[in-house]
Amino acid sequence: MNLVRLTMVTAHGLAMTTTKFVYITSLWYNIDTVELGRPHWQRNDTLDSVAKLAFEALLVITLSRPKKSQRLMEFLSAVGNLSADYPKNYTQQPGFVMAGEETQLYAIYAYDAFATLAMIANERTQNGANLSDGKAFAQSLRNRTFPSIDGSVFKVNSNGDRDSIYAILAMTSDLGDMEQILLYNAWDDRLRRPENSSDWTRNNAVPVDQLLFCEFYRSDGQCETRKQKERSTIRRNKQQYHKYFVDY
Repeated sequence: MNLVRLTMVTAHGLAMTTTKFVYITSLWYNIDTVELGRPHWQRNDTLDSVAKLAFEALLVITLSRPKKSQRLMEFLSAVGNLSADYPKNYTQQPGFVMAGEETQLYAIYAYDAFATLAMIANERTQNGANLSDGKAFAQSLRNRTFPSIDGSVFKVNSNGDRDSIYAILAMTSDLGDMEQILLYNAWDDRLRRPENSSDWTRNNAVPVDQLLFCEFYRSDGQCETRKQKERSTIRRNKQQYHKYFVDY
């Protein structure tokens, strides 16, 4: 996401984040952590103010955030406690992620996967099926819905893939919040707005009526027409030319 942020900052410097432009990117994980790609403009550096303006022209396609049900919160609390019990010399090794939102995200999908497999194994055992028949076992998963740890359900389609719910993130306030503005459910092919969702704001740094007249932007953000730019370029070249011969 850092590269996307730099791209958006560059685009803003080229006056390409006005209402004439929309940028779309994708992100695997919809959580606010740097390790997995933070879907946000803020980095507490000198580019923050420009990045905030630029991100108003950005849409991020990602997975929807898990529902924060009581069962899920209890599960994640248990995961955090278990992770904290690991010896420090193990958890501090390179590549090991300590307890946090990123660990919790992996835990949710790992739990769903193992719980679903256990459900199918129990079901086939009760029916007297042979668990060593991997092909038949996999076939039992297809075209079915299963419960998730967060209280929702998910579907495994005819290809054996999990149909997920995808989200579109966008800036929704002057504070720069990046929120879900649309959800797409792959297994019922529905696009809908989340409950209590806000509208997407667009870049208002440059007035719309100025778009037809402004062809270039100076480093100070002021508008400059093509003729003005040509005159300023000629004037600058003359100054450099004069300075060269005077110094010479």
